Amino acid sequence: MTVLNYSQHIKNHIKPAMGALKLDSLNTHDIQRFCNNLAKPQGDKPGLSPKTIKCVHGVLHKALSQAVKAGYLRFNPASVCELPRVERKEIEPLDSAAMNAFVQAVQGHRFKALYLTLLFTGMRRGRSVV
Repeated sequence: MTVLNYSQHIKNHIKPAMGALKLDSLNTHDIQRFCNNLAKPQGDKPGLSPKTIKCVHGVLHKALSQAVKAGYLRFNPASVCELPRVERKEIEPLDSAAMNAFVQAVQGHRFKALYLTLLFTGMRRGRSVV
């Protein structure tokens, strides 16, 4: 999952915006502008969320860190960028009526056991906790 996300960030955001820039001419200002533009709507698509921007920046930062280690850059120009603040949203669990409706809706479904396990354990597709 992580590799897929990283690949998508590179394909959809980093490469289109920065692929034509020479590595040795890349500077903090370019990267800051790139991150700022990620938050702006693009046509009919809304801007990216602060969390996604942080993830895209993280992929770019890691790649540039490797360039520093390999001697292609003296320092990582992504290190000092200001990123939008990620705000955690409160999770609102389902109330009893919604849980009952869900249980009724999955009756007879081939993945009933999986759905009920997810419902009653709170498991979800999400982020890794470090």
